[in-house]
Amino acid sequence: MIPTPDSPDTTSTKWRSRSVDLRSEPRLTDLIDTLSALSRVTRPEDVMPLVRRDPFFAVPVDGLISLSTRDLEPGRYRITRLAVDDLEGLERPVDTWSGRHDIPIHETGFLSDLVRNGEVSLHRDLEVLDDPVLGTSLRRFRSAIAIPLLDDGQARNWVVYFKEDAEGMSIEELAERTLRSNLMGGTVRQLRAKEEVRAANDAMHREVDRIAEIQRSFMPRSVPEIPGWSLAGRFETSGVAGGDLWTVRRLEDDRIAILVADASGHGPAAAVMAAMTHAVFHSADCVDLDPGCMGRRINEYLTRWQTTGDFVTAILAILDPATGTFRYIRAGHPPALLRTAGDRDEPRIQGLDRVGGPPLGILETVEFEAAEIVIEPDETLVLFSDGILEARAPDGTMLGPEGIEEAMLRCPGDARCTLDRIERAVLEFEGDRPREDDQTLVVLHRTPADA
Repeated sequence: MIPTPDSPDTTSTKWRSRSVDLRSEPRLTDLIDTLSALSRVTRPEDVMPLVRRDPFFAVPVDGLISLSTRDLEPGRYRITRLAVDDLEGLERPVDTWSGRHDIPIHETGFLSDLVRNGEVSLHRDLEVLDDPVLGTSLRRFRSAIAIPLLDDGQARNWVVYFKEDAEGMSIEELAERTLRSNLMGGTVRQLRAKEEVRAANDAMHREVDRIAEIQRSFMPRSVPEIPGWSLAGRFETSGVAGGDLWTVRRLEDDRIAILVADASGHGPAAAVMAAMTHAVFHSADCVDLDPGCMGRRINEYLTRWQTTGDFVTAILAILDPATGTFRYIRAGHPPALLRTAGDRDEPRIQGLDRVGGPPLGILETVEFEAAEIVIEPDETLVLFSDGILEARAPDGTMLGPEGIEEAMLRCPGDARCTLDRIERAVLEFEGDRPREDDQTLVVLHRTPADA
């Protein structure tokens, strides 16, 4: 582990030295090898077997006891490892962390006195004839050292070394073992912290995955068939769970209610807001189910129950497939885009921005003004969240409505073709830049009369 210098002398324009060959210093070599081995350990329980086999730690003792005083009153302790008859068991990995709360707590005897004052101690001419906790198992030992393992300046764990020789422990050995034991303890503590963080992250990811699964179940499993129309929708999240939502509701008179919504923020909190919006949309019982009334119901619910200051933007509409009437409200949401035949049969795009109101969940009382258009045969309506509108290229520029309009004009109007073309335009525009926001896209096309 310690390299041999190419030359005993090194020179530079600014400094000069004579390198020393350190391979003849076995203690230093052992130390470097130990640190290298410790840096590769991945489990706390593997530290003790490693150091038992390592030359740096291989100073013989006749007995060893490790204790935990973490979260206990002075003088109270748990015995986490006990090797007073032989030391062979120390070479086997033992997890003393996960089940430490099941280990009995003691508060009497020799060990209690050792840990009570929280200081390192050296004991010669030791006699422990009959201990209230360990009985006669310590009787053969005549010297001991008790070493606190420090965590944030406090003795949270201890290791006690025993020898049969009454003069077997020296001040020098005490100092060296204190350093070694705290090095070992720090490694165990760091590995345990990594395990806890990893376990917490795994649990959090499982919960977020479950939230995302629930959220995806809100989206239409299959697009409803509407005679004379084609409908297509797609949702992509920037993370595992997001706040975008699109859903449809077939009403009793064969009208179709459509919701495209975007909860503020990202992740589980936004997904919960979207779930609340979805639930109220599908349960609202307004007279005639006017979109303004449905928006008011959702807003009342969100302002009553959410306390985080979040909000939801939305377009909420009701389509009459027989007449093509599309009545809608817009609550802080980007305007939908309508592809019409235009003059001389040249298609053109217009934004549905005649009405608008505040996002849902901000004001306790709000009335939403509704607007109404008629979608003529062969016209296409595109609804989307701001994740589509604000998709960014690698240089940071945004797609904007112009990019969506250009993609719409490259299709004859069919819902699936239009959706695929816009999605392809977004992917090509973003390049390898990660998606920064959830993206929802819904396309509604009225089939030409002669189709």
